[in-house]
Amino acid sequence: MRRLTVEVKDLVARYGEHTVLNGVSMAVEPGEVHVILGGSGCGKSTLLKNIVGLEQPADGSVTLLGVDQQTAEESEWEGTLARIGLLFQGGALINSITVHDNVALPIQERSGDLPRAIIDEMVRMKLALVGLDHAAALTPPELSGGMKKRAALARAMALDPEVLFCDEPSAGLDPITAAALDRLILDLRDRFGMSVVVVTHELASIETIADQVTMLGKGEVLAAGKLAEVRALEVPEVRAFFDRVGDVAYGERASILRKLTEKERQ
Repeated sequence: MRRLTVEVKDLVARYGEHTVLNGVSMAVEPGEVHVILGGSGCGKSTLLKNIVGLEQPADGSVTLLGVDQQTAEESEWEGTLARIGLLFQGGALINSITVHDNVALPIQERSGDLPRAIIDEMVRMKLALVGLDHAAALTPPELSGGMKKRAALARAMALDPEVLFCDEPSAGLDPITAAALDRLILDLRDRFGMSVVVVTHELASIETIADQVTMLGKGEVLAAGKLAEVRALEVPEVRAFFDRVGDVAYGERASILRKLTEKERQ
């Protein structure tokens, strides 16, 4: 049996006296895109932060790449974090340094005394992966919103992670740019065989990238499984989420994705 990439059991998360997550469990298989979805304030980002150790659970357990977060020695957990990539919602790029140096940061932090020439080549390769090799000398304020997300994705990919975590990757992007970023995430998953965990509430992204989903509501798991199975559930909260009307971005991005797919087939 294959080892799970991520396993969360009965996780409880609190901010002070307020319980945000109450007994949440989920599992991510190797090589799959697993989407954590749900409406605003349901605990999606909190779950992601608990999985990667940015916050500590009040109860329950998190196992990441076979390592139990709660019982691991500090050095073992640090080694585990070196095997993941994290794309923050706002990109979290450092505005005062170049795109090249932003991408170089995790390499320098995790790879010791690598020669500068090797670091530069690793950065060049990662920027080329996301189509930003021409922008290495620019600083983040000189980039468009989509370019900032791609630069942050290149940084998240800097150490060839076994699992990539993305927090609302297409938030704030126009439909064309968002659709292209969805496709890029899928291309990187296919090329590197990594698992991808994505937090999003955007229907177009969910429909495009999800293999499996975990849907949260009021801090608990409302539904989990393959996207088609979850969509078919006659649960009021699930139906309301997927049957949203007037979602202009969804319609636009669905049309764009169809056109991209048709172009690739030509």
